[in-house]
Amino acid sequence: MLARNFGTVINADAFEALASVLDFKIIRKLGLQKDQLEIVLLGLAGLLSETAEEQEPGSWKEECEYNKHKYQLVTGINQKVQFYKLRPPNFPTIRLSQLAQFYEQRTDLFSLVIAAKTRAQVQELFKIETSFYWETQYYFGKIHKSDLNKYSGIYKYLNN
Repeated sequence: MLARNFGTVINADAFEALASVLDFKIIRKLGLQKDQLEIVLLGLAGLLSETAEEQEPGSWKEECEYNKHKYQLVTGINQKVQFYKLRPPNFPTIRLSQLAQFYEQRTDLFSLVIAAKTRAQVQELFKIETSFYWETQYYFGKIHKSDLNKYSGIYKYLNN
């Protein structure tokens, strides 16, 4: 359900499909290795095939293939992620990065939510930024001005 919400309305089904092909134990293992979960999510979503020109994302394809083999993962999902009708902060590349960062940084989310005493503390738990690569990009190969306020959409909903 968490992955579905990170997908927003347009990509909810695709993000849910991603969550259904990854066992939570694998998510936890990949989350212990910096950026590996993000690489696998992008690869399963079919977003790494466009990255041949850039050095860093170019190596991600190899790492994704290695992890797919290591954890015996499917090659991809049947749902295609969409960029159409989305503003850049909601692009699937950004949202998958945020989802991966969320799993990496909040390994004990349930206990943190229970321990939170105020609404502000709960909001702070859902304040997630993207990984370093996405600070200057919304999709592969196109650089833009740095936007440090790439917080998860869930955080925005909690503010209301």
